[in-house]
Amino acid sequence: MANRTCSIEGCDGKVVGRGWCKRHYYAWKRNGDPTIFKRSPTPLGLTFEQRFWMKVDKNGPVPEYAPQLGPCWMWTGTLTPRNYGYFGVSAGKNRSAHIVSYELLVGKVPDGLELDHLCHTLSRGSCERGDACHHRRCVNPAHLEPVTGAENSRRIIDAMPRCNKGHLFDEANTLWYRGHRRCRACSRDFARAKRQAPAPDTRHIRLTVKLSEADAALIDAASKGRPRSVWLREVTLAAAATGMSMRPGRPPNGSVQSQVAVLVLATEDEAALIDAARGATPRSTWMRTAALAAAA
Repeated sequence: MANRTCSIEGCDGKVVGRGWCKRHYYAWKRNGDPTIFKRSPTPLGLTFEQRFWMKVDKNGPVPEYAPQLGPCWMWTGTLTPRNYGYFGVSAGKNRSAHIVSYELLVGKVPDGLELDHLCHTLSRGSCERGDACHHRRCVNPAHLEPVTGAENSRRIIDAMPRCNKGHLFDEANTLWYRGHRRCRACSRDFARAKRQAPAPDTRHIRLTVKLSEADAALIDAASKGRPRSVWLREVTLAAAATGMSMRPGRPPNGSVQSQVAVLVLATEDEAALIDAARGATPRSTWMRTAALAAAA
């Protein structure tokens, strides 16, 4: 007698009892139905599309600000911690439910793009923000639009009902600049604070330091590639802060014969600090001496 196969459609397992294979027979013993398994309550024999659409409720809420889109198709299956639906496409592999829905009814999402929920974007912030947003469960392809990541982020920001300081984005308090939404109240506060802020002291005094070629080489070795003017300014200010002083007279190492002039920019306060430290010594001479002392 030829071996009989399981009577369940699509199964060619060997019959062990009641016309079923071992797998379906023990499923019947455990659950009373040979097509229901403990670890997977989905009936066998369903196609990929049938398994997917049986977890979709097409009678969801209609977006208040965009009724032309029609109702949301709410995912009733498993959700991620961030409230997005996900669907098991194969053993051990899950995918976002809204992406699966889009690919089933529209086509593959173009490379480099991601799907934006229009039902959320056009809601103008009337729904819950963050992980509590119910629009994340929507899998209606008519509510999904492929956009770049930057555009999706911009729309998320534009959909917020209030700015970071709590001002409502209504018609009177909304400014648009280069396609981006801005808070009018925050813009006024920023402009007012900028007008009232004291003007920074940006005036600089030109201080010239005359060096010999040997001194310039010594300073270049000490500055380790940094610009001479920047290094000279830092070391002379440090010397002035410590109260370094010298008697007026000829600078060390003899007179400067082959001169190298270095222009140092200092603020009025910094120049006053140097003047207080140098006493009667000329600025250039004092700064040269301070720089050589730091370079030694």
